[in-house]
Amino acid sequence: MIIPIVATAEQRQISHARQAARRELVRSVQEGMTPREARRRCPVRMHRTTVYRLLKCVKREGEQALTERRHGHTTKLREDILTWVLDYCQSHPSASSAEV
Repeated sequence: MIIPIVATAEQRQISHARQAARRELVRSVQEGMTPREARRRCPVRMHRTTVYRLLKCVKREGEQALTERRHGHTTKLREDILTWVLDYCQSHPSASSAEV
């Protein structure tokens, strides 16, 4: 089974929803709501520490802090290596990960 390299539409929607929720949370706090209350009203669950880190980053970096910074595992491989691994796994479906 080959794992897709590109994010699905559903994954992109989740990412956009998460980013919109983060933006809304920061806006609420900037308008005077307590971080605790803003976190409770946020549609995306966030740990208390995450909220305070986000607020600190927004103070330091501005709007740039709201962008999603997580990456999938595929970024750990260079394109030529990734192509080779995909080709090898497709041509040898029974190969173990240790063999690859």
